[in-house]
Amino acid sequence: MSPATSITNLAADNSADGSPTEDDSKKVSKFVIIGSDTELHFVYGPLEEYSYHADLVRRYCEANEIPSGWVRKPDMYEIYGETYRVRGGGWLEEKPAERNLRFSGYSTAYGGFDRQDILYLFDRAEPFADYKVEFEP
Repeated sequence: MSPATSITNLAADNSADGSPTEDDSKKVSKFVIIGSDTELHFVYGPLEEYSYHADLVRRYCEANEIPSGWVRKPDMYEIYGETYRVRGGGWLEEKPAERNLRFSGYSTAYGGFDRQDILYLFDRAEPFADYKVEFEP
């Protein structure tokens, strides 16, 4: 059975449904991938609001009542138990007018991301169906 997927935008001015915005500006965000045996979640938010990947993990865990807490503020937030784990993170550059998503970098706290996770998540995301997905080396 394939894992259920979700894409969550944690921007303060967003409805958090993961849908891309429809303007022609470039948006730069940090992201993390949180997974379990049955789910895979892409969680992202604008660089201006999320200085650390840990902030994304904390906000997502609080919103979904996932047991978690700080290991070291402000850069390491941990998910307790074995159900969920952070599978890495990086940077997302979104160009809505060009229908383009570029993934790069890594999280100092959580490590790099698996390209296959990104392809799996965005292949199933209806709001991003006509977007081109690219990876920066």
